[in-house]
Amino acid sequence: MDYSQEYKQKLVSADEAVKLIKSGDWVDFGWCTNTVDALDQALAKRTDELTNVNLRGGTHGICPVSNVK
Repeated sequence: MDYSQEYKQKLVSADEAVKLIKSGDWVDFGWCTNTVDALDQALAKRTDELTNVNLRGGTHGICPVSNVK
């Protein structure tokens, strides 16, 4: 199997990806252009069921802040 087929098999939605996060976990976000707004929003939907989730990452003030709905 070539890398593109393997990559496609591993793709999941943001909602699926954040299901792996458990209370007490550390989540490392990328910096600036590598911060994925979709993951941020999907994780925000789980605030009622998770506690003590630690987030690490950020921007240098040059990236737009997403509008969480």
